[in-house]
Amino acid sequence: MNNTQSLSSALPGIQKITHSRNGGGDDLNALLHDLLATREVRRLLITLVPEFLNVWAGGSFWKQTISKLAGHVLGRQLSRPEDALENQEIRQLLESREFVQSLAGHIPDWLALIKDAAAAFGRTLSDLPAEKQKALLEKLMGEINQGHSGDLLTSLARMVNQVHRADPLFFARVLAPGFQKWVEAVDFGELKEALENAGPDIRALVTMANETIWEYPSKVVLLLSLLPSLVNVISAAGQISLARLNEVPPDMLADIVLAFIKEIDAKALARLGDELSEVIRKIHTGSALLGEPGAPQMPKVFNETIGRMMGELDPALFWKARIALAELQSVGEQALAAAAQGRPEFRREGSLRSPELMNIRLRNRLHKLSLWENLEDEELANALARQLSGYDAQAAAEVCNQWMRLALRLYYRKPGVCAEFLRQFLGALDVDALAKTTRGVFTGMGADLRPAARSVVPDLVTFVCNTLQPLDDEHEDRAARAREAVRALLTVEEV
Repeated sequence: MNNTQSLSSALPGIQKITHSRNGGGDDLNALLHDLLATREVRRLLITLVPEFLNVWAGGSFWKQTISKLAGHVLGRQLSRPEDALENQEIRQLLESREFVQSLAGHIPDWLALIKDAAAAFGRTLSDLPAEKQKALLEKLMGEINQGHSGDLLTSLARMVNQVHRADPLFFARVLAPGFQKWVEAVDFGELKEALENAGPDIRALVTMANETIWEYPSKVVLLLSLLPSLVNVISAAGQISLARLNEVPPDMLADIVLAFIKEIDAKALARLGDELSEVIRKIHTGSALLGEPGAPQMPKVFNETIGRMMGELDPALFWKARIALAELQSVGEQALAAAAQGRPEFRREGSLRSPELMNIRLRNRLHKLSLWENLEDEELANALARQLSGYDAQAAAEVCNQWMRLALRLYYRKPGVCAEFLRQFLGALDVDALAKTTRGVFTGMGADLRPAARSVVPDLVTFVCNTLQPLDDEHEDRAARAREAVRALLTVEEV
């Protein structure tokens, strides 16, 4: 295509126009010529221009005559014989690389023009007196608040309802072919690669933004100060909304909530739970199939990933942060306790309501145990047997063994540490209070404890005596010393 030929000359069905492209204005004129020469735009002009002329003519006879004549001439001049073929000339024009390239070259200028116009408009508005600004905003918002958007939304909803009454699966059926073509046309591999390749650039962009904004620390402080204001606005809005909700009578509010709950599709939730459970089961099974016998792949990958992450962490900083979080939690709990201490009615209500919470937990536990109690003996025995056999008794015993071995290693390596800890603990313990508490329990409540003690102590004493019987094993020496101590206790003379 030469410099004196329109872009539309290469497209069938579009009128050829010759013009010069020696400057930016001529180039824009060429774009407009090419666009206006398309069938769709010409047909649009044939429809719209007479309507504009009719509005211009109003009730004037002469203007109406002129407008009709002009509309007739316009329609005759813009019509083409090939329009009957209804060729998609705009699409053909936009498929021209030269036209799109020329059009794209003007987009930055148009955007800059729009931006400059919007900036100038905003500056002019900001310079207006406050009263005029209020009047302008009131007029604009008054036009917005006419309810037209609500009418439009209602009309759309009514149309959708009517369509669904006639064809409940209308949108799924109509959109399915296009969605399938979209899925077939999209190269998700390219999308993934684009996202991966964009990672360094996004990080660089974030770095640039932070470096730029931190050149102005005061603006950073002001930016961060927006967060409390945002929280305050959200809190106030939530308080107002909940206050209006609390104006609803209790029975009506409960009825609304119950109606919402009843509308939940329990079957759909159950199916969702089943599918999710099946996904988890398949992941677990696949992990076992991919790994070696007795060594599933998932724990191995998790261990490797967590190991790499822990290898990059600063241990000292990590544990300092953990301690700081624990201290913050402690400070929060202490602040709550101090605030409650300053309000006797709060503390009094807490002492009254805390047992209710414990009672609810106890009743919940009792209900769960009663479900086991209602089982038949055989079924209960089988269930408990399966549960007990499912526990790894060897692992539980090994945990105890590890604790004992660690304690012994500490005792033999640093025996003074254990003795010092015990000495400090006993030194801080109020022995008199402990003695009075024990005496109060066994004397004041001795009669109440005696039935339970008589049911337990005789068997316990019998078991201890049988355990101390002479036997030829490695514990016989200590058992003999225990028998001698009991004999000395029983034979001691009263003074």
